[in-house]
Amino acid sequence: LNLLRCKGLALSGTLQTSTSYDAWGTAKVTTSADGLKSVRLTQFFKHNSLPRCLYYVYEQAQGGTPVITYYDRYHTPLLVEKTGYNGETIFQESTTKFLYDSANNYIGAQKMGTQPYFASDPPPPYSIEQQDVYGRKERVVSADGSESFIEYQGLKSYTYTLRGGANNPANLRRRTHERKVDQAERPLWVKDNVGSQVAFKYAADGQPLEATTTYSGTDSFSNDASTTISTTYNAQRLKESVTDPNAGTSYTFYDSYGRAVLTRDAMGYGTVTEFDKLSRPVRTLTGIAVPAQVPGPSAINAWIKNLPAVETETVYEYDNAPGFGLGKAATVTFKEYERDANGAVTATRTV
Repeated sequence: LNLLRCKGLALSGTLQTSTSYDAWGTAKVTTSADGLKSVRLTQFFKHNSLPRCLYYVYEQAQGGTPVITYYDRYHTPLLVEKTGYNGETIFQESTTKFLYDSANNYIGAQKMGTQPYFASDPPPPYSIEQQDVYGRKERVVSADGSESFIEYQGLKSYTYTLRGGANNPANLRRRTHERKVDQAERPLWVKDNVGSQVAFKYAADGQPLEATTTYSGTDSFSNDASTTISTTYNAQRLKESVTDPNAGTSYTFYDSYGRAVLTRDAMGYGTVTEFDKLSRPVRTLTGIAVPAQVPGPSAINAWIKNLPAVETETVYEYDNAPGFGLGKAATVTFKEYERDANGAVTATRTV
């Protein structure tokens, strides 16, 4: 291949990823910051076994198995072909049919697909999703025969679920869900017919601010008439806190790369997760007493190294040798500490 090369900076500003293309842009080789390579190749395809197929995309990461996706002329996937680590081929089928009325006006689409299955096994039943002219779901049939119908009335929608399918009246159960969105298609609230409701609040710029879940009636998680669970988000739209009247308030803290490096429960105990330069977890510490004041994202990684004693420690090491395991966790070491009243370690159990 005659390749053209370009480079891009990662979020850290120091790690680099380079990508090479052929003259037609149909093939590219990407080299990540850790040196791992991946290839993506597009080729026209014509065969009687898949008559609707126009082309396929071949993708493979170094040390992994190939993934081939076959597309029709509308660029919708027809078949995904993978190779298991035992060498056996795995298929997953999908198809899209566009629907028109007698006047040749587009009225929606019907999508069908299967769960992954081995090539030596018969294909499993299809699941079906029918969409209206706006691309919204109108009917969903699961592989087990369960059906759901969605009706739209302005900004509201109603879901009716038929458990077990129309051919299984002994397992018939109907449940209604109601949903309302705003003009930007953001959900404002979702509720069912047993009194459970989730309400959402947004800032002026569309950023999610709060999600409040209310349970009532027989579905309540407590003995109270209702329970409200509130979730807040930070400026990066990452979950920051969850407040539950039964469990208290738990917090999640992030570093400057948006990685969840610390969690703290209502009792003041937390879990620390350390990452390598590729954002893979390399160590997890639990049972840490976390102070009420936690520094900001730019200083939190250095600050958590000085937190007091831990109860458990989990260390992850990754495979760097060529082969199927490249880049995957090779060893996981778990340590549990017993301490005296002064916090000194008296016993260690390693798995």
